[in-house]
Amino acid sequence: NIPLIGIGLYTVPDKRWIEVNDALCNLMGYSREEVMELTWIDLTHPDDIYDNARLFEDAVLGSGPKAYSLDKRFIRKDGSILHTTINVQSIREADGTPKYNVLFIQDVSEQKRAEQEILALKEKEQKQELSKYQQRLELALSSANFGTWVRQYDDDTVIWDSRTEAIFGFEPGAFEGTMDAVLDKIHPDDHEIVNAAYKQSVTSDTSYDIDYRIILTSGEIRHVASRAAVIKDEEGRPTQITGVLLDVTERKKTEEALRESEQLIQSFLQHTSSAITIKNQKGELLLCNPTYQQWLKAEGEDIKG
Repeated sequence: NIPLIGIGLYTVPDKRWIEVNDALCNLMGYSREEVMELTWIDLTHPDDIYDNARLFEDAVLGSGPKAYSLDKRFIRKDGSILHTTINVQSIREADGTPKYNVLFIQDVSEQKRAEQEILALKEKEQKQELSKYQQRLELALSSANFGTWVRQYDDDTVIWDSRTEAIFGFEPGAFEGTMDAVLDKIHPDDHEIVNAAYKQSVTSDTSYDIDYRIILTSGEIRHVASRAAVIKDEEGRPTQITGVLLDVTERKKTEEALRESEQLIQSFLQHTSSAITIKNQKGELLLCNPTYQQWLKAEGEDIKG
């Protein structure tokens, strides 16, 4: 009768106890009489019965080792879970026939509890670090006026952050989360651009980089740039596309204004009656208009530069 170590002898065929010590009864929370009416299977946590029974059969009937150890759970009388490490030795007759098994039970509940607390602490620290990272990322994206979005492969749902909602003219939380709601805001002439990019990413497992126009509820047309990448699961299967969105309307307006200015300059150079040239610091001719070319011909000179 070893204190703190539960010990029991049980029969091989029906798994009933022959003898148990006080420590085993105390660990299980039953009286000796109550324990003797139960089998070790009755006391075992349902999720641990299969592994225990397999080792039991190998030790008693199989050709494997006649002893085994296992981390397993028992169910106490009050319904609480007892975490243990067990060691089992098969005792045999002289002819090798199984006689009974000896079970040693060590309570490792405190150890398990400590491990779970450490694991929970690590998970908490990881979540805190992840939260800090997300906050830094959101701050960086917000500072750059980027919105973020996710489109799921399985059900085609769409998730937007508040910045993306604002770019599309939605109030926070008002976006429905469907592709129909997205397409409703995209300029009809640009639907094919968006759909083709998505289909290409699904079939070829690639990212994409596109610009397209959206129409706000007010009727205002805005330009956005969307950059996206494919996200895969542990088995390498695509599960979603996640990306960033940037309102590039002002950039588009600037580019258009520059194009118009270049066109005006070219028109002026082509049609003005003034002779115009542009030279570098060395005096080499870089550009001249038709009027200047005609003037040189009239003077009998060639264009140099």
